[in-house]
Amino acid sequence: MKVRKTSEPDAGWLSKVLSANTVNVFDAVDGGFGDGSTLKDAVKMAFGDQGVSVLKTAYRRCVAKALKPNKPSKPEAPKVELPAAVRSKKSGGLYSVTGEDGDFYIVHPYGGGFQGKLKKTETEPAEVDFKYVPQTAVADFIEGEYPCVADPDNRWNGWAVPWFEKPVLDRIVADTNKMSNSDLQYKQTPTELLLVDPNDYENSNQVSKATINGKEYYTIDGWCWNLKSDWED
Repeated sequence: MKVRKTSEPDAGWLSKVLSANTVNVFDAVDGGFGDGSTLKDAVKMAFGDQGVSVLKTAYRRCVAKALKPNKPSKPEAPKVELPAAVRSKKSGGLYSVTGEDGDFYIVHPYGGGFQGKLKKTETEPAEVDFKYVPQTAVADFIEGEYPCVADPDNRWNGWAVPWFEKPVLDRIVADTNKMSNSDLQYKQTPTELLLVDPNDYENSNQVSKATINGKEYYTIDGWCWNLKSDWED
């Protein structure tokens, strides 16, 4: 066994070696040199008697550390699932919950809108069950008020989603053409009904149809509507 002798034993190195051994160091055979020598022999050759002393100290520390009982870990606080939606006790508004910050929910208006915070104690969990009732739709891009059915809680990027009977939809198209000097027309394709302007096909909008309360209604996808009731006390 050839070991480069040095005057200063490396207690750190010894600790690393010893921490990997589970048998008594003085009975350990093969200290990593492959010739049958014990670890004690290897240490004595490398560091002399001082090395043996360091070896004993390091060994005692390793054994004490191995036998030291682990501190019991603190029990994790139970995880509480966030509600998908809450309703404000003050305003009655419906909000989607995306996270929490201490005593506050991180929310945005259901269907879309700016993010904000609501105090948890000022909200209550809400079930989302759309109920379509008679409403009046208004918009910034067109003058007029248009009867529709809508659920005030059903929003698209924060905007209302009104559904119109076909005669009302026709009036909306006519009023829009008059105000914006456009030429919106219906175009039926094999799969969908579109509202297009022959001069601007890229900005066409799909017209969706649905049966609500036993009657056919239509809505123009992508148009930004408000409900008159949004601004009424």
